[in-house]
Amino acid sequence: PDAKQVDVTVDAESNTLEIVAETESMSRFLAILEELQSQAGPSRQIRLVELRQSKVSQVASFMQELLVTSSAMKQHGGPMPTFEAIESTNSLLISATPEDWAVIDPLIKSLDTADGQQRPPLRIMKLRSTDASNIAAVLQQSFDERPAAERATKPVDIRADASTNTLIVAAHQDVLPEVEQIVSDLNDAQAIDSEGRGIQIFPLRVARAEELARTIDQMYPEPPMPVDSRGRPRPDLRQGKEIFVRADVATNSLIVDAPSARLAGFEQLVKELDRAKATEDVEVRTYQLKRADLESVQSTLRELADRNALGATGRTPVTISAELRGQSLIVSGPVPSPQPASACGYPPCPSSPRRG
Repeated sequence: PDAKQVDVTVDAESNTLEIVAETESMSRFLAILEELQSQAGPSRQIRLVELRQSKVSQVASFMQELLVTSSAMKQHGGPMPTFEAIESTNSLLISATPEDWAVIDPLIKSLDTADGQQRPPLRIMKLRSTDASNIAAVLQQSFDERPAAERATKPVDIRADASTNTLIVAAHQDVLPEVEQIVSDLNDAQAIDSEGRGIQIFPLRVARAEELARTIDQMYPEPPMPVDSRGRPRPDLRQGKEIFVRADVATNSLIVDAPSARLAGFEQLVKELDRAKATEDVEVRTYQLKRADLESVQSTLRELADRNALGATGRTPVTISAELRGQSLIVSGPVPSPQPASACGYPPCPSSPRRG
């Protein structure tokens, strides 16, 4: 009864209240505010859900109608979920409580496969030794990076059965041959060489797979032809090429077939070359060391590169990687600028000394 009026100003942008009141009134008001906050319920989670097959506008309309017509949703209490369709990416922006997400998540997945379209045929593809889970994740990620329109018209769903090391593929008939070719290449390579060889797929973010595959493949040419004491070629003693790099255009990935001991260093190499290809004025060279210590040379060159003593530009840095098994350095950096020609030839003539 002794409490006086409380002045409250609402700042909607910052979601705050400005309260002006006497001590007793302030205490009562804060107690009421704390009670209201305790009854507000759990916080909402916002997620972006991408649809592979169904049209986002149709799914959003269905979910909105469900909120209005479902008796369970009407009685669920707390804030209602919201659904916003993003046509450009065929995605749903959903805001809901964790309890609502337990219902929404499986419902969205079922709607995404029950869109009235004919389900793509299933194929079971056996992998001989490559890890099915890893291959399934890499291929699915690569196909998911296609434009939204292409994903909707040519759906691809790749899952792995780890117990049998197989891929379960549901793909459009135009895309299925690409998946089959990749699996065939993996199995053929494994069948050809079972002496410690491996295959790894590297998705690219910046570089084009055809160009980078050609660049890396040229780094590891076939061994030179052996000759006898008289200089005559000995093809019977010639060793085969150790490393093969192929491009998969559909997924913009590199498929590297190499001895397992040499695959370990390829991931960092591909990452650096992929990043270097972000600019057009980049050149990649390899240097095989015969006597010098590889790690010492790499450390020295990196120190020089950090001090900008190797001629790097701000847009194109110099990167140095080491391929330990091949005792090679891989250097990427800016393409040297040609020096201008002069009247006396190339390069420019030194300036003439002045006579006093």
